[in-house]
Amino acid sequence: MLKRILAKNKAVNPLLAAFPESRAGANDRVTFNWDEYGIHCPYIIFITGRCGSTLLTNLIKDTQLAGAPEEYFNESVITRLNKNFKARTITSYLRQAAEKDAVRGSFGLEVDWSRFRQLVRFIDFSAIFPTKRTRFFYMTRRDILAQAWSFATAKAKGVWHQFSDRMNDMIPPDPPVLMDQTIWSEIMLLLEAEMQMERFFSRNKIKPIRIDYEGLITSKRNTLALVLLNIGCDIESIASKVDQVEDRTLKLPKSNFESMLAFRAKYKDLLFEVEETRGSNYTHLRKRLKQIGFES
Repeated sequence: MLKRILAKNKAVNPLLAAFPESRAGANDRVTFNWDEYGIHCPYIIFITGRCGSTLLTNLIKDTQLAGAPEEYFNESVITRLNKNFKARTITSYLRQAAEKDAVRGSFGLEVDWSRFRQLVRFIDFSAIFPTKRTRFFYMTRRDILAQAWSFATAKAKGVWHQFSDRMNDMIPPDPPVLMDQTIWSEIMLLLEAEMQMERFFSRNKIKPIRIDYEGLITSKRNTLALVLLNIGCDIESIASKVDQVEDRTLKLPKSNFESMLAFRAKYKDLLFEVEETRGSNYTHLRKRLKQIGFES
């Protein structure tokens, strides 16, 4: 199943449809001067799905200290923004996003591996985001089972985010019935993304500042302050803002706890191997899953 999903993802490149004048392999001609937009600190928050990045980026936005980091290369965001931008190349789109959303000399974006691997086919990444100037963050989630469960639930319901100011859009609390193979497929996709992300960091000698969902939930203040400090915000501004912003995301009832607990008990040995595998090669794990009929 994982191979089929990966093959399908590789076949789809929304950047080709959105920016018809961009061409893969033509990235050596791309230039980008952050100084033209008064930006001293571009930053990227690399993410894995359902890691809490929406919470983090909304908090950053609400401080009004470091821009409004968006998933600019998410298909739905491209569609929404490009109605006004009308950009025909990726760099034109990025320039207009920077001009629109930069605040106090900072401009940020968040991106997951599936979109990022498409993006780097079209841009000279190190030229646009030089390591000496750019701040890199990497946000993950320690509890990969809860992360995979959240992914599967969102896909089943078609609801990815909910906010406290949209209570009328509340979906019924009944969780979907999720098959074991569905959960394992999501876990393996997360492992694949983490492995590829680590390889990219290694190849490009990037040492990102690592943050995670659990740390953000435990201490919103400290995680947010860590990010803002590394972006270059001053201590006085950080201290005055971090306690003023509120979590606008809506947490649904933990009605899936018993189901996840049963899954943990059933696959405790395999889940231990998942933790041993994270960020590296997971070939042996795939073989074990294939033996019990979960991988093809």
